[in-house]
This record gives sequence, structure tokens and C-alpha cells, in this order.
Amino acid sequence: MGIKEKVIQNKEKVKQLLRMLLLPAWQVVAYCLRLLMKNLSNVAMVIQIIFPVWLVYQNVEPLKAFIYSVAIVFILAYIRQLYTNVQKHGGKTIPIPKQRFTVLDEDGYIVMRKDNAGEAIQYLYELEEYLSNRGKLK
Repeated sequence: MGIKEKVIQNKEKVKQLLRMLLLPAWQVVAYCLRLLMKNLSNVAMVIQIIFPVWLVYQNVEPLKAFIYSVAIVFILAYIRQLYTNVQKHGGKTIPIPKQRFTVLDEDGYIVMRKDNAGEAIQYLYELEEYLSNRGKLK
């Protein structure tokens, strides 16, 4: 093995190491963003409580404090509306399967078809996620 091959091999190992180190960081960022979106109403409430205290601490003039307060009220109303829209819609509609997964047999029992059991489980998971994201399922 020549020097060139060793350098290329070392570069590949460094790339793999960087991917391995950066993937958890991106996962943490994605988790934090999802957590923030799920708790937008709470974030708005905390801002509403902390903002006047911050204004007093900063010794802001009364007229400026009033203007800032009015602006923050509109911003928080927007955040609350955004939270409501995310909770109601979430960018997705209820999952609808392409076909039925169950049939009624001659005795009146509900039976699941064996040929699409995997798809039925996948659909059940998607439906549970949909309901869970809207607070309808614990």
C-alpha cells in the first residue's frame, strides 16, 4: 500500500468519524426544535411573564416600555396562533390507507388479512402519531 492510498484511507476514516460525531448533534438540534414547537404556548407565557420584569430591570422610559409592551403582545398573539395551527393541523392530515386491512367473516368476527399485516401495523403507527401530536392520545 502506497502513501497515496494511506492518505485516502485516513481521509475516509476522518470523514466517518466526523459524520459519527455530528449526527448526534443534529439529532439534538432537531429534538429541541420539535420540543419548542410542541410547547410554543408555554414559551409565550414565559415571555409574557419575564418581559415586564426585564423592562423594569433595564429602566426603560414609560413611553418606550408601553410601545415595547404593545409590540410583544402582538408577537405573543402570533406565537399563540401559530401554536394553535400546529396543534390543529401540524402540516398533515389524518392518514388514510389505500385499502381496508380487515374483513368481516361469515360468523361476524373481524379478521385481519394476512397479506397486508405489515401495512396495517404501519398505518396504526401513523394514526397513533397523528393523534398523539394533537394531544388526543397519551
